[in-house]
This record gives sequence, C-alpha cells and structure tokens, in this order.
Amino acid sequence: MTTNFATAEGAVFVQQAAEVRRAYATWKDEPIAAQADPAPPLTTTETRPLSLSARDPRNDSASLDPRQLGRELAAQTPTAEVSRLMTEHRKLARKKVTEGLTASETRALQLIRWNLDRIEDAQLGHGLDELERSAAAHESLAFEVAGFVKELRQLGRR
Repeated sequence: MTTNFATAEGAVFVQQAAEVRRAYATWKDEPIAAQADPAPPLTTTETRPLSLSARDPRNDSASLDPRQLGRELAAQTPTAEVSRLMTEHRKLARKKVTEGLTASETRALQLIRWNLDRIEDAQLGHGLDELERSAAAHESLAFEVAGFVKELRQLGRR
C-alpha cells in the first residue's frame, strides 16, 4: 500500500510531516542558550474528543487492528503538542547528560520518548509496513529460486 498524496488524506499527511520537520529544524538549529528556556507544561486544559474513522466494528474487521487504531489516534496529535514533547525531550535529555535525572524524570523521559515514537509510527508506519511486506516477498522469492537452482544442479549431475 502506498500513500496517495493526491488525496485529501495524503495532503494532510504531507502538511503534518512538513510541520514536524520545521519544528525539528527550528530546535535543532537554535543556539544552546536559546534552547535552555523552560519547556511549557505537557498537560493542556483543552479537551477534545479523539475520533477514529467512521467505522462499524460489526462490519469492518480492519477496525479491530490495534496497530491501525493506534496510528489513527496518534496522527491526531496537534502540532503544538508534538513541539512541546520535543522541547521537553530535549530539556530532559540534556539534563540526563549534564546532571543526571531523578527517577521521576527518567520515567517522564521514557513516556515522552514513547509518545514521540507513536507519533512517528503514525507518520511512517504505513510505509514501513509496505517495506516489510516487500522484503518478505523478496525473501520468499529468493528461497524459491535457491530451491529451483538446487533442483537444476541435481538434475545436471544425472
């Protein structure tokens, strides 16, 4: 399965990926003194319901795939939240190297990394799944070709 960038979903994906790249480039290129500012809190008072694609679980077996459901939810993460997570991650990672972290900060860093991994998986996961399927098909073909070559060699010896 490939992403069709001509569709509305593809355009949204491209836009979100560009926003994440811009946010990454912004904090990556900032001087260290500018990055030392305290990160905004990770919690927000904004409450909005997360929604999945309109699906009827009784009629759609794909709606039961936890990986896909998780990706759909992670893809709805606002860009501002991604930026806050990246800022907090940068702050805690620097502190880990310079001063060391408390146990609660270590757990917070692990949670932030987990959240960022889920968001990245939502953006790249479909392509990685397709690559995995393609690699499995190539491995299967290589195995079949090796068996065929072995049979040909045995026939040639007779």
